Amino acid sequence: MVKHGKAGAAIAAALAFGSAPALAGPTVREITELTDISGLAISPDGEWLAYREEHPSIEVNRVLTSWHVARLSGRTPARVADGGEAIFDGEFFSSEAPLWSKDARWIYYRALFGGEVQVWRAARDGSAAEQVTHDDANVLAFQLRDDGTVIYRVGATRAAVADTEEREYDDGIRFDRTIEPGQAIFRGGNDQRAPRDAAPVR
Repeated sequence: MVKHGKAGAAIAAALAFGSAPALAGPTVREITELTDISGLAISPDGEWLAYREEHPSIEVNRVLTSWHVARLSGRTPARVADGGEAIFDGEFFSSEAPLWSKDARWIYYRALFGGEVQVWRAARDGSAAEQVTHDDANVLAFQLRDDGTVIYRVGATRAAVADTEEREYDDGIRFDRTIEPGQAIFRGGNDQRAPRDAAPVR
């Protein structure tokens, strides 16, 4: 049993008579655009923490991301790079952590800009951010060697996926034994060839 006291009784009475006091709270937009934190990664030297902020934007109708790096000692975190749009991996938005360079000066991550998912890297101090891969297919996953070489995996090219989407739009999709019922077939999922390893880059 919950005891409301005098204040609770007053509010209950006001509700009963339709004259409840206005209670301040977040707006629908504020709730929709709440920022989430994901992708936590501690640097090899144990002194830094990288993390991603994901913030939905009603204005652009996208989930936008940004990367931040903070000292584990408690210093104020600083934004180091724009993370582009959130990457949708079939069912969920990707929440993968970045990879740190061996010297703890750079973080490497997948980013979606201009319809392309490539590997990017950003300096820990926010002084630079640059694209690392330039593939004609989206990067599905990658690894970082100690010497800074990036090894990555891609699927069908973006052009092949676009062609499949156009065919699906014109002809529809035929379900037969070659279609896995549980797979995502929306937007070219039907033409996702087996992933392939691409040439290492630095």
